[in-house]
Amino acid sequence: MAKIDPKLVQDIAAKVVAAMASAGAPQNTSRSLPGSPVTVHPPAGTCTGDYSKFKENKTPAKASADDAASAGAGSGGASGGVVSGGAASGTTVSGAAASDDANDPAIDQPALSGILTATQIQAAIAASPTGVALLAGDARLSPLAADFAREHPQKIRRLDATGNGTKTARQPASSDAWLWWIDGYCPAVQQLVTQQRQQLRAAPASHAPTSLASVVRALAADVKANRVAGGLLFVRSAVRAVCFANRNPALRAVVGTCGEAVELGISELGANVLVIEYPHHGLKSMAAMAERMTQQMPTPPAALQRQLADLQQ
Repeated sequence: MAKIDPKLVQDIAAKVVAAMASAGAPQNTSRSLPGSPVTVHPPAGTCTGDYSKFKENKTPAKASADDAASAGAGSGGASGGVVSGGAASGTTVSGAAASDDANDPAIDQPALSGILTATQIQAAIAASPTGVALLAGDARLSPLAADFAREHPQKIRRLDATGNGTKTARQPASSDAWLWWIDGYCPAVQQLVTQQRQQLRAAPASHAPTSLASVVRALAADVKANRVAGGLLFVRSAVRAVCFANRNPALRAVVGTCGEAVELGISELGANVLVIEYPHHGLKSMAAMAERMTQQMPTPPAALQRQLADLQQ
């Protein structure tokens, strides 16, 4: 590396200072160097490292509270008025009730509906003054969103059919059990059902392919009696399984070719039977589809029910 000549540096600095002085601009104002389009701005001040006074660095709830307090002090009003939640939803929190609303499942904010992604849920959590995303009762979760809900149940509340909130995402109940059966043996399927054993119940039938008809018949009976919510059938070929299941009015089967197919089956059919061709899927793929299916309570749309009734006639 070439040695820098200190005298040369001093000469250059002196010429720059002289050029700036010859411009005739007053000190501490913005100006442009002669022959240069670049604007030189004066120092904005000294950095102390304390950023608390900047509003953009406050949480929405705290920033709104500080703003309201400042407004109240300026107008001579008393504290305890209505404080805007700062979120995009425009949630309103009244005085001392703000801390109670943080624990109230029926918080006053718009509920997310439709098929939700993990990004949408995280954005809703960030925008919420309570740090909780509110989901409609019929909201569907993508596989990644389902993973997020399972890892952070305290950050999600779901409305029931009456519009009341539940503290966390729906937890499995006895009636939420799902029957599973496989026409053989697969280590990945065995690992899957072990991971989800709290919600999956093994069908009391032989794992021979010839048992498929009896398994479907028993599954339909359990669904009608509300003993299970639905079933997962792991088969080498989905042809016979889907045909047998969809012959029964109580069952609505969909083939789990991918996560999107499962989502469509849930949203358009209220599917309660998931058929997976296990030789063509790995553990991660099957687990994501199975978990997505078992996290919903199968309810066919009213229009679909009317169409199925017409077809049966």
